Amino acid sequence: MSLSEQLGETEQVLEEISFNIAGRHDFNQYEFECNWRIALENALEPYHIDMVHPNSLGTLRLEDGENEFHGVNSIWRAPVGNSRVDKQLRAMSRLFNIDYRYEGYQSLYIFPFAMLSSTYGYSYSLQNFFPSTNPERTHFTSRLLTAPVIPERQATAQSFFDSTAQINRKVFDEDHQICKRIPTRALETHPTLADNEAKVRHFRESLAAISGR
Repeated sequence: MSLSEQLGETEQVLEEISFNIAGRHDFNQYEFECNWRIALENALEPYHIDMVHPNSLGTLRLEDGENEFHGVNSIWRAPVGNSRVDKQLRAMSRLFNIDYRYEGYQSLYIFPFAMLSSTYGYSYSLQNFFPSTNPERTHFTSRLLTAPVIPERQATAQSFFDSTAQINRKVFDEDHQICKRIPTRALETHPTLADNEAKVRHFRESLAAISGR
């Protein structure tokens, strides 16, 4: 299929985001000691956040949010439930020159290997979960992409980006520590999914349809 066919309605969202990216601030890559589907499904479901990321992503106290499904892709948007943090994030808009953002947490899954997530559109974390020839390994990469900054506020924004990069790396390491404890056979022996795992269910159905299984 063409790129537009594959992206579907997420293409417009990605286009809006692309015009609000100024560059790359951080690049990180290493092997997850697990199958790529385990790493990806972990990234797709939000219910683990409070348990696995209490001092990183969990500090946002994300609310239930809503899922959108567009072909083989999906989007999850959730308000920031921590009122103090939300107020701080809203105030930070004065640092940036952007014309598109979701005022909360937004995570796009682009089939089959990519996740793009952001809080308030000030930066975007682009993550890839590439399969390895070893089924017990995943080639993981992350890039922190930054929004355009108002020139006279560059120093303050730089500190924010540095902090965001550190938190992101902590989140990914926490995910890896959990994922490497999950055996690949769990993908087949634990097929039951909870109501809040709709994105995982959608991913599995899309993968099965594309692979003809």
